[in-house]
Amino acid sequence: FLSLGALLGYGLPLNDKLSFESSFSLGYGSKSNDLTIIFPLTPEYYHYSDSSFTFDLGIGLDYKYSEVMSAYLGYRLMGVSDNGPFERMTLHLFELGLGANF
Repeated sequence: FLSLGALLGYGLPLNDKLSFESSFSLGYGSKSNDLTIIFPLTPEYYHYSDSSFTFDLGIGLDYKYSEVMSAYLGYRLMGVSDNGPFERMTLHLFELGLGANF
């Protein structure tokens, strides 16, 4: 599944080192599936592609522990609307990261 979207985000400083961050994204996604089944004499090939709507919601905390380093803890909800014979897809992602500002 390949998705292209536009993201809007906002960071709210809670103090000098800690900030709360949120984001929202809408996008367009495309999915393509290929299947080849080989029987003894006649191979069969199936192809299916479709497009769908995608969304992404995120929240997190960013802690700046030095001038150039920060740590991030977040949660992201990503989803894809119905796409043909496949049902809606929803992902719950927990994020933990280290960042460098240089």
